[in-house]
Amino acid sequence: MKKLFLIGTAMLCFFLSYSQTLTPSPQTVENNGIVTLTGSGEFASMHFGTISYQPNFTSTSSPAAGYGLYLDLTDLTYTQAYSQTSSSPSKFTFKISNSIDQPITVTLYFKCTIINDLQGTSNSFQKSVTITVKPTTPAQTTVYNVAKSGSFTKNNCGPGKIGSIVTYTVAAGTYSASSQSAADQLAINAVNANGQAYANANGQCNTAYYNAQLSTSYTRNCGTGYAGSIVTYTVAAGTYSASSQSAADQLALNDANANGQNFANNNGTCTEVRKRYRVTLRPNGACDTSGEVSSFIWLREDFDLNNNNGYIPAYLSSTGDTRAGDGDYKFLYVINSSINESGVRIFQVLSGAVLGYTLCSQ
Repeated sequence: MKKLFLIGTAMLCFFLSYSQTLTPSPQTVENNGIVTLTGSGEFASMHFGTISYQPNFTSTSSPAAGYGLYLDLTDLTYTQAYSQTSSSPSKFTFKISNSIDQPITVTLYFKCTIINDLQGTSNSFQKSVTITVKPTTPAQTTVYNVAKSGSFTKNNCGPGKIGSIVTYTVAAGTYSASSQSAADQLAINAVNANGQAYANANGQCNTAYYNAQLSTSYTRNCGTGYAGSIVTYTVAAGTYSASSQSAADQLALNDANANGQNFANNNGTCTEVRKRYRVTLRPNGACDTSGEVSSFIWLREDFDLNNNNGYIPAYLSSTGDTRAGDGDYKFLYVINSSINESGVRIFQVLSGAVLGYTLCSQ
């Protein structure tokens, strides 16, 4: 009977020892915030004494497992002891920080000492609490726009008149926002929304002057070996108006400077630039000098006989498409001093193009 009593007493103590709990407040804490753990289920024979943090047991459920390494728990303090007289629970506080920009939901484990005041004994066991630690919240700042301006032309003048140009300005500090770019954009929006109405109300109507006709010449841009044709770009008279003749003519000139070259590139032509070579045709073979006939052949000027690429169109004139006849030709040209050859190059022309050469002694 005594043995059964002891067993029953031990089981009762076991269940009592695990009936104490810790409740965190708040359960969602700001970064670098303070959490209070409040004991419950305490009485004289079973109440919290001390607790210690057990970081090796820490687990996280959000954003995912393993995020405990971004948390730092410090300043664990026993702030209030259990009092049976006042029924005051045990309380502990700690500080916790989050080093990333996402909230972390974490389960923290503590080794707790339970004190039995009646028997003067103590036991240890583990308790856990789950909290969410918010990320760092950047401090909100208020910034103001810098001055923003826009130019607008009064556009409500009658026939033969032209409106003056008016500047509309939003002063610095008129708008505020959480970033400089946002504050400045508010000022720009105000300029765009109000500038024209301001110009119409405050501008002047002046006598209109119109540009004289302007014609300028541009050369089409072509690739290597080609020459571009000359193209005329014209700004018709009366295309632009301004408050003075010189201003109207300047607008026409600005148009030509901005668009003339593109107009020439789109509408001009490119023509091959050819170089003339004195040649002798060898009708009896590349290295046979008998019966040679002198003539001229034109090649595009960027082709280099010293570095024959295997296909060079050969023409009978500086313009046109008539190609040189087939045969072996000796070209008179300047030989690159870096080429160390023993002999004379006799170039083969086939189907109107220089295809290669034969090295002959003369």
